[in-house]
Amino acid sequence: MSGHFDGTLGALLLGHLIAMLLFGITSLQSWVYLRRNYQDCIVLRSLVLFLWLIDCLHVALATHGVYFYFVTNFGDVAVTLKPSWSLIMIPMVSAVSNLVVRALFAYRLWALSGKSILIHMVAGAMSFYVVGLAIFISVEGLFVTSWSALRQYKWSIYAGLISEVTVNLIIMVAQYLFLRHLRSGIRLKSTDTFLHTLIIYSINTGLVTSIASVMAVVVFAALPNTLLYVAFYLVTSKLYLNALLANLNARDSLRECLHQDKDGCGGQITVLGTGMAFERPS
Repeated sequence: MSGHFDGTLGALLLGHLIAMLLFGITSLQSWVYLRRNYQDCIVLRSLVLFLWLIDCLHVALATHGVYFYFVTNFGDVAVTLKPSWSLIMIPMVSAVSNLVVRALFAYRLWALSGKSILIHMVAGAMSFYVVGLAIFISVEGLFVTSWSALRQYKWSIYAGLISEVTVNLIIMVAQYLFLRHLRSGIRLKSTDTFLHTLIIYSINTGLVTSIASVMAVVVFAALPNTLLYVAFYLVTSKLYLNALLANLNARDSLRECLHQDKDGCGGQITVLGTGMAFERPS
C-alpha cells in the first residue's frame, strides 16, 4: 500500500460516504414500498425486507472498517496495511444481495418471455459462480497479512467482477429485446410510452451497476497500490438494490398508463402487467 493516504484511507472514506448516501435512499425506497405495496405477495415483500436488512449489514461492516482505521487505530500506519475482517466480509454480503436482486429481475424476465429458461439458466449459473468467488475471497482474505497480499487472489476478483458485469448485461439486453419486440406490435400511444419507460428502466438497471463494476476492475488493474477499487465496490450493490426498488415503486404510475389501453390490447397488456408486477403469469 502507498504511504500516502489519499488513495488508500481517503478513497475508503469517500466510498463509505457515498455508500451511506445510497443507503439513505435505499431505506426511504424500502419504507415507501412496504407502506404502499401491501397488496404484493408475502414472498416479494419479505425479500424486499431481507434485502434492506442485508444492506444494513453491509453498512455496518463498512462503518466498522472505517472506524477501525480512523478511530481505534488512528495514526497506526502498520494497521492500515492490513484489511480489517469487516471489509473482507463485504464481498460475500454484496454477492448475496446482488443474487437476490438479480433473481427478481430474472423472474420478471421469465414472466415476460413466456417462461423461457435458457437465459435464466445462464444468468443463474453465473450468479452463483459470483457468490462462490465472493465467499472464496472473503474466507481467504481473513488470512492475508496485507492489502498487497490480497492480490495473489486477483484472478478471483477479476473473474467475479467481470462475471457480474456480464450477467447484468445479459439480463439488460434480454429485457430490452423482448420489450422492443412487444413495442413493435403496439400502436396505441399510452402503451407505447409505457413500454418505452420500461425499456429505459431496464437499460439503467444494468448499465449503471455495470459501469461501477467495470470501474472497479479498471482501477484495480491500473492502481493496484490504492483502495480506489474498494470505493467503487462499496456502492455497486446499493446501486443495484436502488434500481430494483425504483422499479417496484414506479409501478403505480406505470399501471395508470397501462390500464388506459387495457381494453384495446388484451393479451399483451396481461403479459406486461404480470411482468411489471413481478407476479406469476396466469
